[in-house]
Amino acid sequence: MGQPPSRQTGGRTGRPQTRGHGVDHFRRPGNRSPDPVPQRGKAGAPYLQLSVLARVPSMCTLLISFQNHPVAPLVVAANRDELYARPTSTPVVLRDNPRAIGGKDLRFGGSWFGV
Repeated sequence: MGQPPSRQTGGRTGRPQTRGHGVDHFRRPGNRSPDPVPQRGKAGAPYLQLSVLARVPSMCTLLISFQNHPVAPLVVAANRDELYARPTSTPVVLRDNPRAIGGKDLRFGGSWFGV
């Protein structure tokens, strides 16, 4: 078993933060940090501090379409690409009619995500 990721104290809470990609896969069972507590922003809405968000896996693409279609006034789509080593393009127009936007797999030519 390897060494746990290096940790540092940071943020306003002084809680330990994970360096790197945010997910501490090597945490030992008895070495658990406290559960995240939502804080309140300026408008009173809850938000999570960066030290908490750093532990959430990130997504490769988030697309938001607002008032572009009469049947679907809001479309939110997301993708988390598991194959980081495979080369891909940023989202491009894949087709005009119907309009489709997505990333392209540069190795095999397919679309890895499209809306």
